Order: sequence, then C-alpha cells, then structure tokens
Amino acid sequence: MIDFTVTLGPPLIPTATVINRLAASPQKLQRTCNPSDYSPLCYEPVVLGIETKSPDGGSENGEVQLSVWAMAYFNRLRQLIQDPVATTLPLLLVADARWKLYLASDLAHEIHLIDAVDIGTTADIIGCYTILEALRVIFKWVEETYTPWFSEGLKPE
Repeated sequence: MIDFTVTLGPPLIPTATVINRLAASPQKLQRTCNPSDYSPLCYEPVVLGIETKSPDGGSENGEVQLSVWAMAYFNRLRQLIQDPVATTLPLLLVADARWKLYLASDLAHEIHLIDAVDIGTTADIIGCYTILEALRVIFKWVEETYTPWFSEGLKPE
C-alpha cells in the first residue's frame, strides 16, 4: 500500500497496552492496530505514512496510494479508538527530490485529504534542512498531541 511508516512503538505506547486493547475490542479486530498484518507493524501504531516515487513514477499515483492507505487506517482507528477519528494524520509523498506533506482528516462520512504543502527538496542543502525542520515539527506533534490521544483511546471502556 505505502512504502514506509514511522510508528509510535515502545516506550511511547507499550506493546502490552495495544495488545490488551485489541483483545478487549468488541469488534473482533484482527491482531493488528494498523491496516497491515505485516508482523513488525501489528502492535506499533503508525503516526506517519510515506509514499515514494521515482522521477518518472508519477506523483498522482502516489496521492492515490496515500489516500487509500489513509482510508484504511482511519477505518482501523474507528474500530479501535473512536468513530469518527478526532485527529488529523500526516502523510508524506516523496517524488524524486521533492517532499510534500499532506494531512488527512476523518469527516465521519468521508476522508478529507488536505492539499499538499511542499516541505523541501533533497536537491540542495537548504532544502534538506527545511525537510529536517518539518520532520521535527511533525514529531513534536506526535509526542505532544497524537501520543496522548492514542493512549487515551486505548484505555478500557
């Protein structure tokens, strides 16, 4: 579906907490908190989906892949935590040297993908530092906003 992910994982979210929530779920969830049953990701909540495209790979196809993945992940979060999902998910599309940030939101009746923000290029040093700063902002959001939201959602009902 997508090429790479960044996950919360221990110590931010203990694996036992995720396993207990999956086991206690009334919706007989599969043994994963993600839309993938790839075993290293089963108990590691994804916080950032990344799709990569070669120079001739077509970024439009990358947007479609990110959208489909976001829809699948929101469906999983609806089952696991709440419906609709009350947080926005960051997504990255890396096409050749250009990095674009998308934000996906659950609007209950549809998933809304907010237009891309160009966060830099790996073609020059200034662009690399710009990407690094954007990633720092995303990971600060993960620690301060997403992790507490996810942890609260995993508490028994």
